[in-house]
Amino acid sequence: EAANEIHGTSNEGLVPSALTFRNNVVKSDGIGSQYIPLKVYSWNSQLGEQACIDGVLIENNTIDVPGIHGSISVNSVTGLYMINNTIKADKPLNEATQPVVISNSSIELIDGLNFEYKQNVSAVVNIVACEVDESNIKNINIIGENTAIPYSIK
Repeated sequence: EAANEIHGTSNEGLVPSALTFRNNVVKSDGIGSQYIPLKVYSWNSQLGEQACIDGVLIENNTIDVPGIHGSISVNSVTGLYMINNTIKADKPLNEATQPVVISNSSIELIDGLNFEYKQNVSAVVNIVACEVDESNIKNINIIGENTAIPYSIK
């Protein structure tokens, strides 16, 4: 998790910027709580507010964690790049599970995302209130018989 620190009702920590998550393997039997294996966000940021985290690269990672709330969550980032990542979940979860959620961000590139979930979900990447050029969303590979669409933009 990468976020500014909050204590009570006040932000106390610095906002993270210029982050790189590269070549990690995250594996576990599952997460049943509200936690997500990879989460980048600014506390209390709202849709439509200026994104305050500047520059995030998520590259060559494998997340093999069945989590009811998905695998990757990004909020309030300018300059987001996601390249050659793999997300897996070999246990039934919930049809409402959103494997990747990106909100209130500017997406520069999503290229190469291998998706292998046992549970059918509506979309692999769920994009909400973001600046994105759809031509920069490429190579979302759905492995197996999952009925998900590659991405959804709202």
